Amino acid sequence: MKVKQSKIKIIKWTARLLALGLLLFSLPFYFGYGNPVPFLNPDYSFLDNLWLLIFPLVFISLALGWKFEKLAGGVCQESCRI
Repeated sequence: MKVKQSKIKIIKWTARLLALGLLLFSLPFYFGYGNPVPFLNPDYSFLDNLWLLIFPLVFISLALGWKFEKLAGGVCQESCRI
């Protein structure tokens, strides 16, 4: 049983570190895009505005995943359904 618990712990910390790396890599691109508020800039297409709505949900789910794995998975799954 201890071997199984240690493997689960390693998997959880690997997922947390990958999520942190993804956040640190992705957030500058999101904020560097310009104004991150969707439907504010008339030059953005509908698809651009849609991505500006989806990406914050993904970022929130990655941050929530540190403490609440199931809740974060649900938020990420729902953001992919949009």
